[in-house]
Amino acid sequence: MRLPKTDTRLEELCIISPKGVDLKAVGKAGQRKTAVYKGSNETKTIGRNEYENLITENGTLGAAFAYLEDQGIRVRNRYTLRSDYQTELVTILDYQGITDLSFKENIQKAIFFQRPLRSQKGLIGKCTLEPNKPRCPISHPKYEEYRAWSFINNIKYQTNSDAEFEPLPLTLKEKLYNEKFFLKSRDFEFSQIRKFIKANGGKNWELNYSHKMDDISVSACPVSARFKSVFGEDWQNFKKSVIRKNKRGQDETIIYNIDDIWHILFSFEDEEYFEEFLYTVLELNEEQVKELNTLYNSFPIGYANLSLKAINNILPFLREGLIYSEAVILAKIPEIIDADIFAKDKANILEGIRTVIMNNREEKIRTAIVNNLILNIMPLILQKDSDGKTKTIN
Repeated sequence: MRLPKTDTRLEELCIISPKGVDLKAVGKAGQRKTAVYKGSNETKTIGRNEYENLITENGTLGAAFAYLEDQGIRVRNRYTLRSDYQTELVTILDYQGITDLSFKENIQKAIFFQRPLRSQKGLIGKCTLEPNKPRCPISHPKYEEYRAWSFINNIKYQTNSDAEFEPLPLTLKEKLYNEKFFLKSRDFEFSQIRKFIKANGGKNWELNYSHKMDDISVSACPVSARFKSVFGEDWQNFKKSVIRKNKRGQDETIIYNIDDIWHILFSFEDEEYFEEFLYTVLELNEEQVKELNTLYNSFPIGYANLSLKAINNILPFLREGLIYSEAVILAKIPEIIDADIFAKDKANILEGIRTVIMNNREEKIRTAIVNNLILNIMPLILQKDSDGKTKTIN
């Protein structure tokens, strides 16, 4: 629908319409906020800060751009905000004397809001352990913890060259996880783990990772680290109660937890609205918003092999120091035999499972040795004579 123009001032307001300017810079997921406001040297795009006062002086974005054109100044190649265009539209509607709230709302929806893209959830692969469940995003804090513990539980030590390798003490594993893996960077070198172990009681220990592996990258927990920085030590239990109006105009209480915050980071496509949500709904301060904005712009992308359900089943056993292969076997047992029964006889069940796993490993080793002997010895036992006939050597 085209709005009628009543005088030259309205023409100035309509010079730059919301659909007449490239909005790619507005709310684009992954666009850094600093570039929108300060500009980009790479693309030579002017930041909004440079002409913010001009908008204030002239009342709207369109009027400000009309003023620039009157001065012979180029209007294009500038970062703009969606909110500027929304203010522009409200001014136009008010100036035209349109008071129908339903009409105003429909105009705003038609111009500014798009139908969400069709969900790609059906394209996500299925879990290797829970075939009916989708794989978990690698950005999820539970996956980060699962990945860290899986790695930590594989580290072993020996006190001398004749001793067998043993798992690290559980208290040291917990200390290692809490103090070394909560980094805002995506990874770190294994040498830092070696130094940490030596500084915490393992000075004379030899690890099952040789010094040649000190340069390998170990995945950290960057999303968890940002959450911890923003919401404190007890970040996993974060809750925020918000009273909002429902569709019937009644007050209702909504409780946001850390899973909701992660999901917002994972699914929000508009950075401007994301920041507004942090300020107005969660009531975070400037430093907290800056931290989450940084996370928003560097959010890990990809999917694990396991579902969140499988990870939640495995994690309790990884936290107890079990290696991945043992934890996977135990993960479904509480569900199979009943969680209460498992809890009552947990120690005996764990010991029994470990014994079965150990026996199975030993059996595999013996089988491999026997097969190898047969492969190497049989050609010597079964030799052929000069006539080509097979003869057995006793």
